[in-house]
Amino acid sequence: MNAYYQKRPEIWAVGGGKGGTGKSFVTSNIATCLAAQGKRTVIIDADFGGANLHTLFGVSKSQKSLADFFAKKASLPELIVDTQIKNLYLIVGPIRYFEPESIKYAQKIKLFNHVKRLRADVIIMDLGSGTHFNIVDTFLLADKKIVVTLPQITALENMFSFLNNGFYRCLHRAFVDNKLGYVFKNAVEEKAGYEIGNLRQFIGLLRKKSDEAGEIIDDELARYMVNIIINQAKTTKDISLGNQVRSLCIKYLGFKANYLGYIEQDDTIPQTINRQQPYLQVYPKSRCATKIEKITTNLLDNKQMRVQ
Repeated sequence: MNAYYQKRPEIWAVGGGKGGTGKSFVTSNIATCLAAQGKRTVIIDADFGGANLHTLFGVSKSQKSLADFFAKKASLPELIVDTQIKNLYLIVGPIRYFEPESIKYAQKIKLFNHVKRLRADVIIMDLGSGTHFNIVDTFLLADKKIVVTLPQITALENMFSFLNNGFYRCLHRAFVDNKLGYVFKNAVEEKAGYEIGNLRQFIGLLRKKSDEAGEIIDDELARYMVNIIINQAKTTKDISLGNQVRSLCIKYLGFKANYLGYIEQDDTIPQTINRQQPYLQVYPKSRCATKIEKITTNLLDNKQMRVQ
């Protein structure tokens, strides 16, 4: 069967800037939920510095990985491997350490074009930590952009930095594409003199440049929607943090955000990871599984959770 579709799959990306927030756990279980609903789901482990999604599914170290795609030794469909779950497939990330900055622009564009053509209903890309532009560009490729954070100050700071860099790069690309790169560059040079302290203020400075600049900003703001997941929530305060993060995105960064929901702290999660099985498969009736299923539903329906 041809591994490419005529129909473009929906692409989701899971990021957040900081390592250790549970991105791979969230990715593997959302994918498991989608597959259970009959959606052909392909996970791409795009964590070039620490690919480990294969271990969460009990998949042995593959002879081939994304490194072979970049080295022109294999096509993307040739890298797809089965998991233990029906309708769920995996492309293994580079097993050996692979610096994001080692990926050249042409390689990145080739990867993105091939991802868009894979035979799947949903493709989920699990991103590594950091804010390198190759990681950010992969996040921007997605139709649905998901960030996973912990109720900890360091994780939240990294997440905001990641989102800030993401939209900043999104704007820069849009201005360059519209032959107004010089306008963006001038604004960057001027922002120190205007004591610009956050992205929203920088956007305000850009708007003053011209009506066309304002139109570009409005178009990008309409497209840039992030979806927030709070992982390892323990208290009511942790749970309500999602709405606070959402409000801060609007107030200081200037773009819209959805609070998808939260995943509770669960001491059985490490056990399922050690068993190399998705949590949703081992404990399908648990409270934590219910939260994951609700998050997946919210993503599919473009809805969000509201916490009073």
